[in-house]
Amino acid sequence: TNAGSSDKATVMDLVIPSSLVHKTNSTRCTGVALDPTETIVTSPFAGQNNASFALWCLKTGKFLRSIDLGWAGNNTQLPPFCELSSKTTSGFAIRPGWDSTMPLITKESDFGVWFKSEPLNPSTPPNCGGIHHLSFPK
Repeated sequence: TNAGSSDKATVMDLVIPSSLVHKTNSTRCTGVALDPTETIVTSPFAGQNNASFALWCLKTGKFLRSIDLGWAGNNTQLPPFCELSSKTTSGFAIRPGWDSTMPLITKESDFGVWFKSEPLNPSTPPNCGGIHHLSFPK
């Protein structure tokens, strides 16, 4: 508690089950983000085969699940790379419009995270990267 204030700070030990984590490749995955309601926290990590995101309940510190991003990168000499921005945004998608001529932009979720990584497409050169948005459905 801060002196003269009723604000409280909580320190939690957010643990990823060891069976999910690659023991030596986690140094290139960084960042932490909170959802807008401050109930879920997410962070990237190097999984056994691919870059992944871990999700925890901020109220209890309980590990909820991991989301495998489905790629190990184009350069097999380097571990997966994923740098997460702490800024969260709503998730939007471009869908065909009602008359199929004009696209329609729709809000798909209230919570999404931005991250930098290797390219998601295996045909992209290994010296290129990408900026991606991962949305968490309502």
